[in-house]
Amino acid sequence: MLPCFVHTRSKQVVSDHLRVRVEAVARELGVVDLLQGELGDLFDQTFARPTSDAKYQSNRLLPGALPLEWSFSEADLDALRFEFQPFEPTLAGEERLRRTVRALAPVVEGYHGRELADQFKSAVLSASAAESKLNFGAFVGLVQRPRCGLEFKMYVECDPQDPALVSSELSNIAGTVPHFVSVAVGASTISQRIYYLCRDGLRAMDLEAVCAALGMSHRFPALLMTMLELTEGHFHLPPNSVLLGIRRHGKESELKVELVYGTAMNPDGLIDRINRLLQPVSLAPFRSWGAMICPEKVATLPVRVVSVKTSALQPPCLSIYAAEPWSES
Repeated sequence: MLPCFVHTRSKQVVSDHLRVRVEAVARELGVVDLLQGELGDLFDQTFARPTSDAKYQSNRLLPGALPLEWSFSEADLDALRFEFQPFEPTLAGEERLRRTVRALAPVVEGYHGRELADQFKSAVLSASAAESKLNFGAFVGLVQRPRCGLEFKMYVECDPQDPALVSSELSNIAGTVPHFVSVAVGASTISQRIYYLCRDGLRAMDLEAVCAALGMSHRFPALLMTMLELTEGHFHLPPNSVLLGIRRHGKESELKVELVYGTAMNPDGLIDRINRLLQPVSLAPFRSWGAMICPEKVATLPVRVVSVKTSALQPPCLSIYAAEPWSES
């Protein structure tokens, strides 16, 4: 069992605490600690303020908490996964994007080679909005799987008016606009997922036409039942409570529906609903992960988002995103 830090705040800077957390979770999962070398330097710069500094709460990734999010995926049962908003929490979006690309490109090159690093940098810059339109700029995601290379992600803020990002598959959902683009590099490939914000809310039944347009009509019934379980039967979800992510693998497309805690999903009983939806093979890994992230009581895991991902070849599977509990106390 991992040590619990929820009630042991001190005058240390946040990186001191989080480095211990990441090392311990990595050890439990049997993977390499990610925070080595230049990557650790980026992490230390991001979390260099004292734990009592209220500026952390102004971050755009997890407002009111530390700008670090742990995640669990049924598609990656034994992976160490987390995302964070790099550099100072109050940094302007355009400056955060520039600094993040400058810091991450050499790290990607060190793991995956110059050619892939150049492709990664080019994809990030082409996906980003004009500097004058940036708010948060960029987030960073890291995935470390046992016996596999490290996967890097940048979540790049895009222009909601960019015609190149408009999705014809979402044309039946009013108020849906591009929000950010995820650019991932790992296993000798670059992949992208475009996330769309449902500004006017979402009628769950409208996803039937989306699934048909993406060539996965047969997945809609299971997707709908999963969403209804998570939202306690709500067919109409509020404005800004849902993100739709689309990623294309050659001729195959993947749809990801992200539901926000507290708006799309009622917090009461959410962990029980998640447990009912997980595949039998996922239950034990999820409970172990929950015990690593929130050692005191898994039922109090500070979930912020639950996503449902599916494709023509893949039935719906869940990912759970949680805040760092140390910042929730």
